[in-house]
Amino acid sequence: NYFGVRRAWFYFIIGIGGVWLAFFFSGVHPTVAGILIAFTIPGKVKIKEQDYLKNLTILHRKFIETTPIKGSFISESQLEILEKIKSKTNDAETPLQKLEHGLSPIVGFFILPVFALVNAGIHIHGDILNTLSQQISLGIMAGLIVGKFIGIAGFSWILVKLNIAQLGEGVTWGQLCGVALIAGIGFTMSFFITDLAFQSEELRYIAKLSILITSILAGISGSLMLWVSSRSSSQYHSVKPIHKNGF
Repeated sequence: NYFGVRRAWFYFIIGIGGVWLAFFFSGVHPTVAGILIAFTIPGKVKIKEQDYLKNLTILHRKFIETTPIKGSFISESQLEILEKIKSKTNDAETPLQKLEHGLSPIVGFFILPVFALVNAGIHIHGDILNTLSQQISLGIMAGLIVGKFIGIAGFSWILVKLNIAQLGEGVTWGQLCGVALIAGIGFTMSFFITDLAFQSEELRYIAKLSILITSILAGISGSLMLWVSSRSSSQYHSVKPIHKNGF
């Protein structure tokens, strides 16, 4: 930080090759090392917002004034200007935010699901269909999907009809139903209650497997509902209203 080092790979090498390994072999949980490493990554911009906008305006003007070449390629002058824009944009971002933004999809869609599944204690075996046809499984599926849907969408509909509440601006009933379905995703708290409710390992296995399958179904159905309702809503708002006189 003192010498202005802003490359993410530098902190990655020092953090993993130095701090993380030292914590790991010392017996201290390496999560602590990850927190300490995050504190060392620069969280300040190299160029202020006003200066960035001023430079961007100048470069944009130069790019427009540059004579383009024929074909699909851009000229060397235009390429040089684009590289300067990238450099200024890089200086306007903090390395910490840039790293967080880049890792967010990997963490959200891969690392966290894999970590959760590995630590869930579920070892899938036997006849899954037979397991899911048990009364416990059917009750869990009904509770997570039907129960959450009725609890959120149903009571929201009742409150709106009674004029006690109203939908937010731009929110449709289809979107609300999609969120109600996604709310059926259960994991940590559902597993915690399962461990408290059942003493038998077999019943715990059935319950956890049912929670996992139901969460997948709830996530897929809710996402599809949101996607369809959002598309319908955007198409509706994109159509211009037609007046009675036809104009």
